[in-house]
Amino acid sequence: MALMVTSSRSSGIKRDVGITRGGRRGPNTITVAKNGLGTGIVVVRVFIWGVFLTRGKLTAIHNQIIILGFVVLTDHGGIGGKIDNVVTIYKNGNDNETENPIIKCGSTSCKTYESTASENNNEYYKNAGDDGETALQYDIIECSKQGESKTCTEVSEVNEGVYLNSYYSETGDTQQLIQCSSDSGCVGLRSDSKDGEYYVNAEAQTSANAIILCINKKCEKQSPPAIPSFFVGYVMEEADGLIKCTDKNTACEFKPAFTSNGYYLNSGYNKAQNQTILCDSSDGCASLKVDLGYYVNEGEPEKPIIKCDKEGNECTAMESPTCPDIEEAIPGNYCYVKGQLNFFPENNSTSVAASKSEDIYAFALIPDNGFPGIKRETGSLFKISRYYINRFYQSGVIMIDKNGKLVDNLSSDQSDITLYDCNDSTKVCTKKPGCTSNTYMYDTENKKAIFCNNGKLEYYEFNGYVVDSNRAVGSNHPYIIQCEKGKCSSVRPKTTSYYENSGYDATTNALIQCSNNNCYTVSAEVGYYVGHNGSGVIQCTSTTSCTYNTVSSKVKYVNAGSDKASNAIIECSSTKGKNGFTYGYGCSSDKAKIGYYLTYSNTLLIQCTSPSNCVEFTPTVNYYDNADSTEGSSNIINCTQTSQVITCATEATNNGFYMSSVPNVLIRCKSGSKCRTVVVKNGIFRGALKNFTNGSKRSSDDADVDVEEDGRSVAMPRDTDEAYGIIRCIAGKCSLLSPSEVAGIPVCEFNNNKCYITLEYAMTKSATTSISAGNICTNADRSVFYFATDTVVVKPNVISGVTATYVYTTTNSNCLEVNDAYTDMYFTVGSNIYLLDQGSVLQFYETGYYFINTSKNALVSGNDIDAYNDENVKLYKCNGSSCSIIDKPESLTYYADVNKRILKYNVNSDSYSFAYSKDITCIFANNKWRIGFGQV
Repeated sequence: MALMVTSSRSSGIKRDVGITRGGRRGPNTITVAKNGLGTGIVVVRVFIWGVFLTRGKLTAIHNQIIILGFVVLTDHGGIGGKIDNVVTIYKNGNDNETENPIIKCGSTSCKTYESTASENNNEYYKNAGDDGETALQYDIIECSKQGESKTCTEVSEVNEGVYLNSYYSETGDTQQLIQCSSDSGCVGLRSDSKDGEYYVNAEAQTSANAIILCINKKCEKQSPPAIPSFFVGYVMEEADGLIKCTDKNTACEFKPAFTSNGYYLNSGYNKAQNQTILCDSSDGCASLKVDLGYYVNEGEPEKPIIKCDKEGNECTAMESPTCPDIEEAIPGNYCYVKGQLNFFPENNSTSVAASKSEDIYAFALIPDNGFPGIKRETGSLFKISRYYINRFYQSGVIMIDKNGKLVDNLSSDQSDITLYDCNDSTKVCTKKPGCTSNTYMYDTENKKAIFCNNGKLEYYEFNGYVVDSNRAVGSNHPYIIQCEKGKCSSVRPKTTSYYENSGYDATTNALIQCSNNNCYTVSAEVGYYVGHNGSGVIQCTSTTSCTYNTVSSKVKYVNAGSDKASNAIIECSSTKGKNGFTYGYGCSSDKAKIGYYLTYSNTLLIQCTSPSNCVEFTPTVNYYDNADSTEGSSNIINCTQTSQVITCATEATNNGFYMSSVPNVLIRCKSGSKCRTVVVKNGIFRGALKNFTNGSKRSSDDADVDVEEDGRSVAMPRDTDEAYGIIRCIAGKCSLLSPSEVAGIPVCEFNNNKCYITLEYAMTKSATTSISAGNICTNADRSVFYFATDTVVVKPNVISGVTATYVYTTTNSNCLEVNDAYTDMYFTVGSNIYLLDQGSVLQFYETGYYFINTSKNALVSGNDIDAYNDENVKLYKCNGSSCSIIDKPESLTYYADVNKRILKYNVNSDSYSFAYSKDITCIFANNKWRIGFGQV
């Protein structure tokens, strides 16, 4: 019985009849016809009855190995093989192995298993040994336990319906259920719903284990808690039906979607929350939460009433009371007669009842415990429908005519209309004597907006929003009425936001502002507002024209809302769920950071000069400090021009400085840090961007490169074809140096604080061959600055023996590599003070007196007076545009230095001392100073 694959001229697949067992036939040969099939893979199932396991392989009666496999069709015939990742169940045909009646096959091997069936709890498996030719024949393996004996059989005639799959596992067969039908046989069915799903258990013969509940991927057999019991029956891709369990000796019944003549008591897992089941032929059956009251019970004719008298609790079935005589009737009495609910709203009165098409409303003063939920005498409005009676208290207003019928059409004669104001919190409806002019109310039953026009009620038809003036909480009105396509609802915004005003005053107050649980109309300014509970923005192009726009991307706007003084920006961004999944966008006002933001158009930017002051503007071609940058992820806004249009986008930053749109402001960027703006007057800075200085190749004999600049040729160094730009700031105006200006800055070689101008640079036409202290030279690509602390000359001049190389000091070094190791140090050259930092040399002259130790390049501070009297300390006076060295005075003199210390110079001792005490400092305010005690 080995698998045979042959190449045949005939088309299709042939099965040669083989072994017969128990009246069933199984093939021992499969002929796969190549003609008409072409090449490819055909899955082949060879079914052998009486399968058992030998050395991990499924074999037939004569130890011939077969099972699932595939056939690869080629030009040379077929090649057989095994299917991977197949998880299957077989009945063990080895009758001597009764303790392990099941064979389970994985992707690589098979193994026998014992059954875990127990009494009254059978196991069911999809039978991989079924030939699949006849639906519902041998599709299921059933394992049961009788006494101490467990047996597994292939079910010859399988009942239609749903079975619990005993081989379910999230790491194996992931289908919890087996669904069997006459059309497709038995197939796996998976349940992923978090809500409970009920099925009729197809194995059940009685009510025991008659239903299957699946919830949160877990399925289990259950018995109905009582007889009768009712459940919503789940149907995939169709309207749900009803499961009825009405006899303990028979299985439960599934009834497809239908329209019920009343309600059923819900017996499901959620019966405390959704107490009843209501069925509709189109929408199917669903469990419902109901208000306190009485409901017609279709599920139990002997107890035709469902009574719901406690919120959050189950309801109970009961017999109907007899109808009282008129003279004995009291408000709240009811009865169910001839398929009709009757309600008694008054003493000594006849009952009222609804027709099949219209409900009736009645106001009644109910005595203590006279109606479900009413403990003390209470006046309330009741709704009497064909299938229920309950208290009506949906928030809003309701209009009733003299016959107790709902008013849904407002005519000129409104004398017979009674207006009720209902509150779902207090569960009370009260009569309203009239309405307040120019206010809106929500008609809760008709889902419409009512406008009070000079004391007369009118239906107000519109698409948009108005303030719900009727639903007040104290003096506030936290609700608005939203109407769209004739349907309205009363909505309570949860967050501070705005809505377009569609009310009578929209020409003067174009917006509705909702904040602090209060909504009211306000005038509009041109700009953007957080809209619709934060789901988008409202753009007002004038004081009377405002439009709402949803947001589907991360974007910022200038906030025109009432909180703009504290939250100047509207930020819209996505909401992240688990695993980073984006499931919605929302907008809210936020504090602004100083800098620039991209906005809804790439041709515009937002500039924020303070947390409370932001404006939208059209940028020029420049770089802008991105306020959205963070310390860990820094980028910059670059605005460029293409085809007469300037557009802006963010880009990654380089180390160095960028020019900004403000002449005296640079943007400094460091790796791993947020870019920051720097206000400068005088200084030289390494640009963050490289400039191409040579666009063509040249021979090795060329000493320099000629670059075109303003119609003339400028010689550039040979060292590199691409170099960083250099920015120079003079008197608060910064500019990028031209090629000729860059060529005037020497290229140096640096070693151990010694600099020499390179020979290659010195041979260029525009070379500078000597620089004095206070100037800079750079490396070849202009990425590193060297600050000259003494004269720097061309290297051959030193080699040739010229001895006057260092003319400013007697040290053996003449430069420093400019980096952040020198931050907070003060370097002096004559009366000039320089500050060095990574990529910058800044000339310093902020107003004040500075005691500087020129040997340590350090500003003197602290409580040690000896530091002020060090022989290397000089006093510098800076006035905001220049600095000068102060000679020692000829008389007693007081100084207040930049550290707020008051020092006294004594001519006799030629020394400084603290004027009063080391704990007294100056406090500067409005360019004046006063003496203060303690550190400042």
